[in-house]
Amino acid sequence: MTIVNMNGNKEAFDTVMANAFNIGGKKIAYVPISLIGVDESYQRREFHNRQSIERLKAKWDDRLMDPIIVSPHAETNSFAVVDGDHRTIVAKELGWTHIVAVILDGMPEDKEERSIEEAKVYASQGVAVTKMRPEHLHKANLKMGVEANRIVQRMMDKYGVQMKNNRKRGLTKANHIASFSDVLRMAAAGEENLDGVFKVITEAGWNLNPYGFSRVVMRPIWWMLQVHPDRRDDIIRECISYFRGIDPKYFVARGNVAYPMRKEIERITLALEDYLCEKLDMPIEYLKDKNIERNIA
Repeated sequence: MTIVNMNGNKEAFDTVMANAFNIGGKKIAYVPISLIGVDESYQRREFHNRQSIERLKAKWDDRLMDPIIVSPHAETNSFAVVDGDHRTIVAKELGWTHIVAVILDGMPEDKEERSIEEAKVYASQGVAVTKMRPEHLHKANLKMGVEANRIVQRMMDKYGVQMKNNRKRGLTKANHIASFSDVLRMAAAGEENLDGVFKVITEAGWNLNPYGFSRVVMRPIWWMLQVHPDRRDDIIRECISYFRGIDPKYFVARGNVAYPMRKEIERITLALEDYLCEKLDMPIEYLKDKNIERNIA
């Protein structure tokens, strides 16, 4: 196996091991970065992404950084980093000499067996961690005053809508937003058109349909308001009238049939614009630079 930077100082290594303390079954220590290296038999440093390292450095906050995980190699008086190589690189580049680490305890004495156990820990990074989604962060972002979240919250309060709390397909309830991240992206462009989207869905009665606040319904309406800003009120009024007589799934199916070769949101948006352009005598604006053959008489 190839070990990188794994030739430490015995006195320093022994000091770390002697002063490590146990918390909740984990051995934690302040480890000199000079004693930390990488076992390249199970890690591929050539895949390091410099952009990721620079992003981590730019957002570095000591309070948010978890301890790295290292495995002690007594025969070389050093520690192999098993989880946290990027954090170690950034800490060193920031001028740190030591870093907080969890030391794996009870590792095999045989080098090959120990390396296999380290590889298991390395391959399991993040398996038991729940990734924070926009829904999870919404209240925190409200507390921090993030404008997109504030806009979405105002819409939810105004129209009596809630966030979907289950990611499984088919479990979105009436008056629940199916794709919160997508609504946040629309909110980032401003409040007026998102309000128009909520108004159309609510006044058409689609808010009572589990499909009503889905991205395939919300995005096409929002795009129409974005590309035809001078006809906003007309579009809202015509969409409400049109939607009251059909089901959201029919609306989506109509786009799928009309433009089957386009991407999902594009199919539905193109079909909606075709309808509105005929009804309101509007010019085509959505994707007009793509030279798409349109289904308008």
